[in-house]
Amino acid sequence: MPHTPAANRTGSAIAAAAATTQPRASTKAPASAKTASKTGAKATSPAKARRIPQAQRVQATQQKIIDSALHLLHTEGFKGATLQAIARGAQVSLGALQHHFDNRDMLMQRLVEEVMQPLSDQGSVWPSPSLALSERAQAFVQRAWAQIFGQPHYQAAWSLFFGSKASPALFASIDKHRSAVDEVFYAQFLAVFPEIAAHHPHPLGFAIQVFASLRGAGVLEVFAVQSTERQGLLDALAHSIAQAAQPAAYQPPTTPTTPTNAT
Repeated sequence: MPHTPAANRTGSAIAAAAATTQPRASTKAPASAKTASKTGAKATSPAKARRIPQAQRVQATQQKIIDSALHLLHTEGFKGATLQAIARGAQVSLGALQHHFDNRDMLMQRLVEEVMQPLSDQGSVWPSPSLALSERAQAFVQRAWAQIFGQPHYQAAWSLFFGSKASPALFASIDKHRSAVDEVFYAQFLAVFPEIAAHHPHPLGFAIQVFASLRGAGVLEVFAVQSTERQGLLDALAHSIAQAAQPAAYQPPTTPTTPTNAT
């Protein structure tokens, strides 16, 4: 074995000791960097930026429940629109549904308001009284059909009306609401068509007739109605409104005179 001088051995030992005592490079970020990182993450958190207000979340959930219920009423009828089925369609738990609507009658009452609301909304179906009479009548009939009576939700409402007969309290509430909405509808109709109020001998009766015609056409949609048949009915209704607003449009029936026998 070759001889190693003592000096060399001593120097090697000192170098090894120095190498083992060198401070390691820190892999941790400085405290200031950590703070900056946390502050930046907090400021740009996507969850914070996308948070929806509580009131908006409640409204969105209730609307999903209402839409599910109306769909079931239209496709399955009153009996098929159970709370469990409505909750499944809205993709919420039964408990969540009952948090918003305590019971089925309360939900059904809310559906009635949803369906009838456009009737009392003066800015939706009612044309301007400044339009020419025939144009105004046509605009009213087409808007009323497109926004209310021709909608699937309107046919769903009839399932609700018939089905609620088994619940006297619910039916009485629906009937009270219907009566109030009808009064608004008739009054607004005569305000939009003041010529009818001025010239027709039975303006309120005529307004009721118009509403009944639209309502009947809506119920008829449960069958396969041809588009030409539907449009013909709506055009005839618009024409009758324009005619009823004309002066002397209504001629009372004359009593036939009995001829006297010649003597």
